[in-house]
Amino acid sequence: MTDPNQADPEDTCRPVTIDGETIRVRGSGDLAEEDQEALTALVRAAKAKMTAEAPDQIGALQNRLRLAHEARREKERHLDDIRRALCNAGSMQDDDPYGHADLADVIRQVAAADEEMVGELNERVTGLDRRAARAEAALDRVRAFADRLNEYAESALRTEHRTIYAAIAADVRAKAATEPVPAAETASTPTD
Repeated sequence: MTDPNQADPEDTCRPVTIDGETIRVRGSGDLAEEDQEALTALVRAAKAKMTAEAPDQIGALQNRLRLAHEARREKERHLDDIRRALCNAGSMQDDDPYGHADLADVIRQVAAADEEMVGELNERVTGLDRRAARAEAALDRVRAFADRLNEYAESALRTEHRTIYAAIAADVRAKAATEPVPAAETASTPTD
């Protein structure tokens, strides 16, 4: 049972370092060692999944996000310096809520821009997931078509029909098994 005289730790966002990178985690109190390990595993799994699914777009967006975070941290340091200078000059007191509110408002605006970029990254990853699922479903339909062609080949009465169906099925299977050609190469390939 908790002591009613003891205040609960404040539920806030606080920095946590994972693999040399600082992330912000919302909660109260310090993380236990097993919680830190679970958070580390979760962050690593999320990074691995995102990197495997869309490396080019994710890399560019992560770079933008990293730069935005660096800019925000630099802005926060700069605002702290300004606040200290104003306090030293006597323009505001250490506990002056008006000056602090103005500085905090700037920090909130920068944080909102960061969250917007994270949302954009999540939307793009979700879209890529959907495209990959549709592509895999299309390949499954092509493979099923090749299986039906093999069935036709087995039940065909004439030898030449069996040969044709089997060849078409083999060609369809080979095309479905090959790696996709990048868009730049297909655009320059002449069509008949």
